[in-house]
Amino acid sequence: MAYNCILILQPSAADTEYVNTTQMSVQKIGVARIRAIELLKTLVVTATKIKDGKHLISVLLKSKIIDTLLHLIKTYPYASVSHQQSFVILNALKESFTPDDV
Repeated sequence: MAYNCILILQPSAADTEYVNTTQMSVQKIGVARIRAIELLKTLVVTATKIKDGKHLISVLLKSKIIDTLLHLIKTYPYASVSHQQSFVILNALKESFTPDDV
């Protein structure tokens, strides 16, 4: 499920842009990406609350999630909802790292 969310959050050719009030071209984040990031947040936060949940998320999945979230923050600078959710996910992932992961 997490990989499906990551695929939805990746950029596609169908991304549309609009001109905001400061006359800058901005990409729309879209409802599907907002839903995917909320679902990803739910998965990560739930996994960190479970006893021994640190082992549910592999190191490879953690790195893919971090790469995707950093891409979202960089690509959509005016999407405060996605930024907020991204920071919650990154904070939950930070707590799930073990010293061996770093």
